Amino acid sequence: MTARRAYTRHGLTAPMVRVKLAGFSAIDRRTAAAREQLALRRELANALGGEADLTPQRRKLIDMAARASLLLDHVDAWLFQQRSLVNARAKTYRSWSSARRSLII
Repeated sequence: MTARRAYTRHGLTAPMVRVKLAGFSAIDRRTAAAREQLALRRELANALGGEADLTPQRRKLIDMAARASLLLDHVDAWLFQQRSLVNARAKTYRSWSSARRSLII
């Protein structure tokens, strides 16, 4: 018997896949979140000596850090909109806290 597919309800699955596949080109740059992440990328690049002095490895690390920051900000905003993070009936944490934890690692 095959394992049951894990369903998520945090609304992050589709944006996460788009960003992983297409990078920042998949994000609408007019949104506040996109502008914030682009500013973070510029800030990190400037802290490392400017865009021209970056090695491909450092450029990739900056992209990965900005992408993780974007996804974590989205999950955090969604979590703060929830009434409770605990399932009162089962007395357990809801499954989205594990989704956030997996994004951090």
